[in-house]
Amino acid sequence: MDSVRTKQVLINLLNNAIKFTDCGHVVMRNSRDAFGHTITISDTGIGMTKDQVEVALMPFKQIHGNSLSRRYQGTGLGLSLSRKIMELLGGDLHVESEPDKGTTVTLHFPQNIVVPPSTV
Repeated sequence: MDSVRTKQVLINLLNNAIKFTDCGHVVMRNSRDAFGHTITISDTGIGMTKDQVEVALMPFKQIHGNSLSRRYQGTGLGLSLSRKIMELLGGDLHVESEPDKGTTVTLHFPQNIVVPPSTV
């Protein structure tokens, strides 16, 4: 397990959650079961439609409209880079989101991958 890359993914996701949550909360949960290790980051921010999630997962793409691109600056790499890193680590990244309700990103590491405690 590459703890540096895992931390990079967590930092990207936490930064996004904080950036897109003007008021409300951001929660990170960590669990382990027979299938592996799961980390979820949930927020009560602006959320996204399914189409917007697809765009956000593309490299260098940002969600345009409602002046989001001007209000929330960034490179458009956070989610796509995080997903690619998770794939390279043997895990996966899943995004569930609803406009005006928030977003939950789930990272899953199979049981054969050890997530160092210092990472989470």
